[in-house]
Amino acid sequence: MPIEAADYGVLAEERNGNLTLFHRTTGEVLVFAPDHDVDHLEVLEGCPEYTLYRIPSAPDVTAWVETMAGQWLAAVHG
Repeated sequence: MPIEAADYGVLAEERNGNLTLFHRTTGEVLVFAPDHDVDHLEVLEGCPEYTLYRIPSAPDVTAWVETMAGQWLAAVHG
């Protein structure tokens, strides 16, 4: 694995076991998604499919929170 797992914490855990991770120093966001193929993510360099991914639209914690808040507001306010 091309990352040091201890350097990351968990931002979110899905029911299917997918994890959204953040780097404790840089704020980089990664997704561990062994459960299914996802279109909005790109495989982290050096990793096989169904493991670690980057979120191009939310590369760090700030962007991830803003994206999630926007999705929540859209769902609530339709």
